[in-house]
Amino acid sequence: MPLGSSAGVGAQAWVAQARTLLTGGDIAGAWAVCSEAAGRARRRGDGTALAEIALVIRAPADLGIRACVHALACEALPLLGVDEDALRARLLAQVAATRDPFYGAVDEFGELQSETSETTLLDLQAAVGRLQNPRHVESRLLLARRAVALGRAAADLELEAWGRRWRMDALAELGRRADLADELRLVSPLADALGPEWRSWVLLVRASTRLLEGRFADTSHLLDTALAVGGASGLAGYFDLVFRSEIARTTGVGLDGVAVRVREAVDGLPYLAKGWLALVLGTAGKREESEELWRAIRPHVGRVPHDAPELLPASAGHAELCRWFDDEEVASAVYDQLVDYDGLHVIGLAHGPYGGPVSLTLGRLALVVGRPDDARHHLEAALAQSQAVQAAGFTATAHAELARSFSPSTRGRSEHARAALSAAQRLGMHPLTDAVAPLAAGVALSFPGLTPREWEVALLVADGLTNAQIAQRLVLSLRTVENHISHLLHKRGLSTRTALAVWAKASGPTKDK
Repeated sequence: MPLGSSAGVGAQAWVAQARTLLTGGDIAGAWAVCSEAAGRARRRGDGTALAEIALVIRAPADLGIRACVHALACEALPLLGVDEDALRARLLAQVAATRDPFYGAVDEFGELQSETSETTLLDLQAAVGRLQNPRHVESRLLLARRAVALGRAAADLELEAWGRRWRMDALAELGRRADLADELRLVSPLADALGPEWRSWVLLVRASTRLLEGRFADTSHLLDTALAVGGASGLAGYFDLVFRSEIARTTGVGLDGVAVRVREAVDGLPYLAKGWLALVLGTAGKREESEELWRAIRPHVGRVPHDAPELLPASAGHAELCRWFDDEEVASAVYDQLVDYDGLHVIGLAHGPYGGPVSLTLGRLALVVGRPDDARHHLEAALAQSQAVQAAGFTATAHAELARSFSPSTRGRSEHARAALSAAQRLGMHPLTDAVAPLAAGVALSFPGLTPREWEVALLVADGLTNAQIAQRLVLSLRTVENHISHLLHKRGLSTRTALAVWAKASGPTKDK
């Protein structure tokens, strides 16, 4: 039935048409039907019809559609009659389930009550949404168990599938990879029965696993398949670029094209999403623009909602930017925020990219603020946790960070640097290979009274490199290099760049020292 074919068509027919499109994976088409039907119901003042329409699409990944569904549910609430308590309960649950944690209060409409199977699902979705903070991971596991039990008892495939999905999100955060694999095996037949959107979700979970293992080509193939199954307007379309940017940043391949796409994507996202763009640009060597973005973002890093799945991934990204730009102030604040989550893993959802153990991020931050002993404690834990979940790329990264935590010319530095270099070369992690090669070669990168980065810059000045060449070699912005040289001149009591080069050459270690 095409849109607009009948002015008097009932709400149930429109709802049925939208659900058919939804089952086929066409979320954008389903919302187009809902929007048209809502306009007709609105003109008739039919609150019941508006409510039924607002309940068609559940927790869509597309933020624009999610916001529209949320607004429609809020609009319908005051239009319901006094005898429509069951429908009101379902609508209240939908309001909470579609709430964007970056905006609005946690629960604008009070407690929810379950009366039907559908309301039970919506209530549980709302409850899980309120417990997204990593501290509540065990509570989410309990809710997931309840959903699975209720779904199986009622033969409700969707309720059971959502329960297993929430359980997998929690298991990924806890690093319980064997349990996650078991759940994926159990949920796959349910997803096959529930339609393309669920099948594409399973493919995204598999892509996350392949990315964790450092199997980048396999990850890309799974993303292509997920996109073909779920469509560009569904979950796969939303997460495709998130995965692609992680692959590009890790391998160094295709960064310029990804940067263009990310720049377009962040325009429609919350302001702090610009940190994503800063990371991509910085890895692509565009450190000047990356630093400008960071300077704009850094005053607001504490505004990431604590009940958003993006909390740990965003904080890990902020930690990397802190290190690039020697931002001790923000590094200290992010460290204090994350230390309560030590032992967990950086992943918002089981179908999103894995970001390594939280302990790896804590170790990086401790290095920025000049606490190498604390850094080593966190990084040794990160190495063990990465190995336990078979996260090959993050095992290499943990070795690299551990190498930086040791003093020059020590066995710890050389052994970890060689391990990092070998793994990075094997996996095709070209940016990490370039970064760790000087450490593996045995070059001492520190000097009493100077930070490791300042000493690194001093040695390159001694080698005759220009500021621009140093910036390119170290993947820094030109402004950051200029600041380092200014600090070096001040600390050593020198007046010219030539004098700095002479001093560094005389003081610098050989590769055998």
